[in-house]
Amino acid sequence: MLTKFENLSKNPLDGAMVSISRKIEYADINIERMTKNNPDGSNSPLIDETKQKRDAFAGNLSSSKMNEAIRIAYTAELAKTALEFRNTVSKFEGLVKSVFGKGSSIYLMFFAYGLEEYHKANQAQLPMLMDKMMSLNLTYKSELGTTMYYDLFNVQKMRYTNAFSLQKQAGGTVSNTKAAKEMLWNELKKQLYKNMLTLVLNNIDHPAMMLSYFEPRLLRFRHHKTENETEDSYILTLAANTTEAASISFSVNDQLLILNNGEVPVYYYGAATATEAPKTVPVEIAAGEEVEVTAASLGAPANKFLLFINKDLTTEAEVEVMLL
Repeated sequence: MLTKFENLSKNPLDGAMVSISRKIEYADINIERMTKNNPDGSNSPLIDETKQKRDAFAGNLSSSKMNEAIRIAYTAELAKTALEFRNTVSKFEGLVKSVFGKGSSIYLMFFAYGLEEYHKANQAQLPMLMDKMMSLNLTYKSELGTTMYYDLFNVQKMRYTNAFSLQKQAGGTVSNTKAAKEMLWNELKKQLYKNMLTLVLNNIDHPAMMLSYFEPRLLRFRHHKTENETEDSYILTLAANTTEAASISFSVNDQLLILNNGEVPVYYYGAATATEAPKTVPVEIAAGEEVEVTAASLGAPANKFLLFINKDLTTEAEVEVMLL
């Protein structure tokens, strides 16, 4: 019971690895159904908020409004990361206290002013405190017996400084970059979860009505299999000026989502072997873009391989593939 209760705090969309087009469609359906069934206008605030965040994610805002949406998204990421860091520090303080003793000289190196210093730190002070935590973790890693907290602090520091930098540069941010898309999706995703919780509350006596506002099939994808394991998605890094086959199996009825996560165009084609040259002109996917393709369009079942080409002479590329 406790586990199920705790799950209420988890956004069910967090692990939904779907395409940009499907995320937008999911939001559109939610907006459409809230609009059609809007008793006494109770859904109107949700509809307005969702439209705004949906349009930001889709890039359908004016330049000034898009820049403001991106700035707000990065501000939310800053607040989220700061909270995670403070929560991690609170847990870490227990380990430091148990190892060195509260009030010891080493304990005071970590917490000279107690936890209050971390909880009251401002935006500029937090990165310095993160550096302090990482440095002391390395210095006393043998005594602490773990580098787990160092790793957590390191990730949080990178996320925080990246969000801080991009927040300041929001006016010149390109809205279709991977980083901007992720931040804008985070904002839309939180809004969709807010919609879900509100609609559940408003329809607590009508379970069927709760479900009617959403289209969960758009959020589902299938695991792919490599030789040794099963993964949510497959990521392939392509060195400059190379061609490589993806280690992913597909059958004739499969549909694949391909994302170009890199900074240069990539090209793909289906082939009968992992080294076969293309028999038709390979299809281009621009940097930051995605495409859904059927296995049949790749030439399955005769073609069992998906190959990628990076034609750039200096920059590596990255693609991500999943089965829908």
